[in-house]
Amino acid sequence: MIITKKNLTEELIKIIQTDIINIPKENILDLYESWSQTNEKSSKWVFDKKYISEKQFLPLNAYLLGIDFPYWFGNISAKKRIMVIGIDPLRNENVFNKVKADKNNDVLIGTPYALHSIKMREGRTRPYWEFINSLSQDHFVYLTDIYKTFFYTDSSKKERSYVYYKQHPSKLSSIKNILEQEIELLKPDLIITLGKESIVQLTEQKCNKLSRNISLNKTHLKSFPNIPIIPLVHLSGATRKANIINFMIANNLNTSNFEKRWQYGLGYSTIIKNYINK
Repeated sequence: MIITKKNLTEELIKIIQTDIINIPKENILDLYESWSQTNEKSSKWVFDKKYISEKQFLPLNAYLLGIDFPYWFGNISAKKRIMVIGIDPLRNENVFNKVKADKNNDVLIGTPYALHSIKMREGRTRPYWEFINSLSQDHFVYLTDIYKTFFYTDSSKKERSYVYYKQHPSKLSSIKNILEQEIELLKPDLIITLGKESIVQLTEQKCNKLSRNISLNKTHLKSFPNIPIIPLVHLSGATRKANIINFMIANNLNTSNFEKRWQYGLGYSTIIKNYINK
């Protein structure tokens, strides 16, 4: 089957409704349509958590729930299809308060790194936007998470969703099967992970130091041996600047060209483009 944006969307909606959250197809299509517009009013979608699929294995005490739907940029018929994988759709209490959502019974739906939001692209998640936007000029870039649902299980916020899932391995195969469905659907030429936790959770392998040349850390999944996986140092503002700088130097970049935090995303894009063009 030739992949088009239309059939990609149609197949993803089936996965979303069956394995993530069973809301009407019209709601999902409206959501994606609203994200394609410049109007920010509909950028936060709130639903009752009762619609979340049983396949997400939510604990009874889950709260501050979030779901990020897969999102993409660029021409699907471009040179390469690139899948960028994060860990989970992190949410914080301030966002719930802002939209007057119930912290115990609602789930906020968005996109990875909130890249549907122009305000976020120009603000806190700008490094991610510069990275993805630059790559998408020549390639199709698809964003998703390993874990589709985010939550905390206690008020101290010490146990978040991926920690909970690690402690309940019987649930992991079902959770990760959703990601495998996405990989099978998209058939990416390249998978990129951001941060140590993403690559460890994805591959279930020990993670070597990430601030090295990407050729030293390239790996594969057993179920998809022909798709290279490249782990990158996380672009998060919480990542030490020195780690990102060392990573760019190790990958032969002149860091004087990428001195501002938002420019790190452009540096990352250059690293991947150089890898693709080798």
